[in-house]
Amino acid sequence: MSPRTSHKSAFYGEWTIRFPEDLRIRLPTDVIRQLQEAAVEAVRPLAVPNSRIIYLIPSTDWDKQLTELQDEHPELGEPGGYLTFLAPSTDRRWDTQGRLLLPRRYLRDHARLQPGDDVVLVGVQRRFEVWPEEDHREVVNRFRQPPDADPPRG
Repeated sequence: MSPRTSHKSAFYGEWTIRFPEDLRIRLPTDVIRQLQEAAVEAVRPLAVPNSRIIYLIPSTDWDKQLTELQDEHPELGEPGGYLTFLAPSTDRRWDTQGRLLLPRRYLRDHARLQPGDDVVLVGVQRRFEVWPEEDHREVVNRFRQPPDADPPRG
């Protein structure tokens, strides 16, 4: 595997995108540039168990990341987990307009998104993540809260 396809450089950035009626998320130009610089021609979506997050994993890195994710989420290896989370994970390529079609099951059922909802696309190391905007805001706000100076006494 050449250095370009080993994903040694991390994906980065954060974009808010409106979820369209046709289920094709328009990838920002900077995301496409990062994917092309890493020699990624396709991504595989993965619905993350116990959340509403969808990972976009470079196809060239799928096996390695899936092994790591199965350690984190053992339910991925179970028969029901396979059907729910992995079966729709096939290579997805963006079209000439930068649109990426994701499985309806992931967007509507897993992430519970509706057309017109905002999603946040985040570059996280060797993958991109698609978050419902309200879930992303909640997590960010939680980490921005200053720690309590005095823990509650009880």
